[in-house]
Amino acid sequence: MTARHPGLLLIGLVLASQPRLAGQWSLAVEATASYYDGVSGDSGADPTAFRPHHPTSVGLRVDRRFGRLGFGFGASLATADLIAENSSIGAILKDALDLFEVAPEVALRLGHTGPGAAARVHAGPLIDVWSRAGDDTRTRAGGQVGVSLESPVSRRFAGSLRVAAALTSSLFREGELPPGFERRAMWRRSVSLGLRYRL
Repeated sequence: MTARHPGLLLIGLVLASQPRLAGQWSLAVEATASYYDGVSGDSGADPTAFRPHHPTSVGLRVDRRFGRLGFGFGASLATADLIAENSSIGAILKDALDLFEVAPEVALRLGHTGPGAAARVHAGPLIDVWSRAGDDTRTRAGGQVGVSLESPVSRRFAGSLRVAAALTSSLFREGELPPGFERRAMWRRSVSLGLRYRL
């Protein structure tokens, strides 16, 4: 019967797998602490740099997993100070920048301990939309890579720790910095704590 009607076999396999596939959708809440480097600099003996200062973002992430492979989409919001500093002194402008970020990604599970902790590597593009005091919007595109460790805390909830590095073009526009300064690519290192709910 199945040999004569392979379509029926295919439909049966798809229907049988639906509960398992549906369980692979998940929703996560993440809090991320970031550190920026680059962005701008001068050529003095003790270089001064302008950059966002240690913003903490809150975001949501939706993903779907197929065995070792997963696909996700994240969005987050943050408010950042702007700092001008060298090795000995710094001046901070509080709450100078708002950031909205979207970040699709692909994830690959590297290993796991049965039903316990799992390690994954993540990579994907990102789009950062910066604004100053709610206006003067500027968009910067780039990419990021990271690794995460996730461990279940109940049947549907899991906690995660993620470290990542991202690269985008400079936050500043041509002619926006004081004389003697140059724009540089913007590096970001981040650490995230998350709580994921399996739908």
